[in-house]
Amino acid sequence: MRRWEWLSLFVSKAVFACACGCGVFEVTLPSMMPTNTQNTVFFKYTFMDQDEAWHGTSKVDSALNPDKKIRTNFFTIGYQRMFNRSWGIHIEIPFWDRYFKTDLNGVPGAPDQNPNLASTEHFTLADIRIMGIYSGFSPDMSTGVMFGLILPTGPHNLTNLQIEDPDTQPGYGSLGMLLGYYHFGYINKDFQWFSEGMYRHNFYAADESDGGQYHPGDSYNVSLGSYYVGFMQKTHLAPFLEAIYSVRNRDDGSDALPNDSGFQRLFITPGIEYRFGSYDVSADIQLPIYTHVNGYQLVAPYMFSANVSYSF
Repeated sequence: MRRWEWLSLFVSKAVFACACGCGVFEVTLPSMMPTNTQNTVFFKYTFMDQDEAWHGTSKVDSALNPDKKIRTNFFTIGYQRMFNRSWGIHIEIPFWDRYFKTDLNGVPGAPDQNPNLASTEHFTLADIRIMGIYSGFSPDMSTGVMFGLILPTGPHNLTNLQIEDPDTQPGYGSLGMLLGYYHFGYINKDFQWFSEGMYRHNFYAADESDGGQYHPGDSYNVSLGSYYVGFMQKTHLAPFLEAIYSVRNRDDGSDALPNDSGFQRLFITPGIEYRFGSYDVSADIQLPIYTHVNGYQLVAPYMFSANVSYSF
């Protein structure tokens, strides 16, 4: 398979916790769905600004949500190695720069007449992800499964939970598992289609500094998209369009907010990839077309991602 026919979607869709349990998963950028035994290193940047208060399927007055803003810059360094045409490994090392502003006196669903606003900002390592890849189902490596672990490397009790709830922390505080799949095919010589899915589960609840426990809800993410390679030979550009459906269950534990956590969201994600030599540069924007959150949560109106990778 030619180099420009790679589908850039293999960076896993990681669910990130947000205020009151709102979760928005990381936009996937086309990044090395394996079609040969090349190795790849990549750097990914994602920006998310959660500043809209939602209840159910509707945007509501911000006074009804104690959390006012969560602005996050995600920086991920990654490495993927295919040992042969059947087996490989994928590693992601994420760093978060997160600003969080909340009303310490607020109660979800009720305006606060005497707000006590507080904010924090942290730049820190988050939870590292290590996944195995099996792509030996067919000679063209068009179908594969991913499986691996989320390591509890990110802090989960910054500020001792005085300001931040467990679901706004960079780390889950517990070991987790990942299980997913990918598949691509051809519509014609100019168009490819692809699908990817990922399930995340944390094995146990984390013990928090206040003596409580927090267990994040499981997440399920699936995508379906099309990738136009007709321009690639002439212009080195390839646009793509992806639909992404994401579900997160309610959080659990004495420090969780089950009534204000969990969601369902559907996104349309247009993007473009540019290839030159052994390098790939891609970017996309994730636009929600359906949102349903439990309780009162902060939601990002869009998310932007960019990725640079080098294969050798």
